[in-house]
Amino acid sequence: MIASDAFRKALDDHRAGRLDRAAAGYAAILAADPDHLQATTNLAVLHYDGGCHADAVPLLETALRLNPDLAEARYILALCLMRTGQADGAREQFARAATDAPEDPRPRTGLAALALAAGDFRGALDHAGQALALDGADAAARNLKGAALKEMGDFAAARAQFERALELDPDHAEARANRGALRLLLGEMPAAWEDYAWRWRGAGRRLPGAELNLPLWAGGDLAGGRLLLIGEQGFGDTLLCLRYLPVLAAKGIRTAVLCRPELKRLVADMEGVEAVWTAAEAAPGGEAFLPMMDLPGVFATSAETVPGAHGYLEAAPAPGLAGDGGPAVGLVWAGSPTHENDARRSLPLDVLGPVFDLPDLSLFSLQVGMRRSDLAGAGIAGRITDLAERLNDFADTAAAVAALDLVITADTAVAHLAGALGRPAWVMLPFVPDWRWGLERADTPWYASLRLYRQPAAGDWASVVQSIVHDLGSLKRMGDRSAGNGS
Repeated sequence: MIASDAFRKALDDHRAGRLDRAAAGYAAILAADPDHLQATTNLAVLHYDGGCHADAVPLLETALRLNPDLAEARYILALCLMRTGQADGAREQFARAATDAPEDPRPRTGLAALALAAGDFRGALDHAGQALALDGADAAARNLKGAALKEMGDFAAARAQFERALELDPDHAEARANRGALRLLLGEMPAAWEDYAWRWRGAGRRLPGAELNLPLWAGGDLAGGRLLLIGEQGFGDTLLCLRYLPVLAAKGIRTAVLCRPELKRLVADMEGVEAVWTAAEAAPGGEAFLPMMDLPGVFATSAETVPGAHGYLEAAPAPGLAGDGGPAVGLVWAGSPTHENDARRSLPLDVLGPVFDLPDLSLFSLQVGMRRSDLAGAGIAGRITDLAERLNDFADTAAAVAALDLVITADTAVAHLAGALGRPAWVMLPFVPDWRWGLERADTPWYASLRLYRQPAAGDWASVVQSIVHDLGSLKRMGDRSAGNGS
């Protein structure tokens, strides 16, 4: 009777929105009776709804041990496992949920999301199609189908799916953001920025900088005030957006930048930056904030109005990197393994073998991180100088790039760094690249010093390297630093 009364009280608190009291009530019940099924499932739902997915997992596992037929609990468990990075466990639970509830499209939508994240675009398409066969009005499945089609290069069909998802649910943030990224890839600046701004909306997402409790800057008058710019996504995104700092300074806007520690010294050296801080440090005061990747939209950036295309960073060349009788060329073949597109944008070091076979090149590795170890087993000892020990942050890397005649890189932050420095770099791109590189051009409006080398078909790095080797061989001089896009 006591447990029953306690549960009713906790349930009343839950229904009335007194969530902390409800959670405490459920926890007290479970302390006395760990197998109380309703308290277990209700506390798990509280954790899930509050974004505490890791805390919900053991509770849901207990609930399913007590009653394996709880289909909704199994589906929520799969979501929690997916959102805590446990893809294999999530896949197993979604599959069981799909079997247990054959008329429910949601587990199949979950399987589509997992396949998409794993780079299995055909699998994502199949799972999304199964979900839509059960419910053609499933906006989430439409969005995932569109995302798979986009990665497979069927852009018109992808766009149709995103737009259908938005007809079904005009506030579907992921579909809006995905349509925005597709439109940017197709060159639809500046109109696409409005869609792209939705990337931080939706359940489970938080606008970077919201914790500062400042107004979100929308481009209005802020002369004399300080704008706090919030670095987001990857290193390359921050590097790309630093071009707007001189534009802000010209408007009389003071700036402070939140960035990752590896960028702090480089950003602090920029003229007009008043403060730089990292997530481990206290934020400076200011009048407004803005996630940095919203700057292109605030300024309605088009291909014709990109600021700083010829460079906006400076670095003194590092000593000791001159070529030994030939051009000094830096190499980067892989990005961060945590990047969602890393499996396609990074390439095996051995694919670059024909570059190592060229005479009269002084090669330097700018590769850092896990993939630096590729050098040890490549059989190229003495052919390339590993600079990783000298590259403690991006200021060090900038100095190295400034000293080299050319950088050849995968789509990594080093490509953005070279472009921001106005230094020549050749960028190797997958068949479906990141939106900022577009689809056809060999150059880019973002960086005048970059030349783009594109896969002619998915996975075809050999053709990319063949083109690079041809162009390296045809360069008569690179010491004059004209190895960029020919401009």
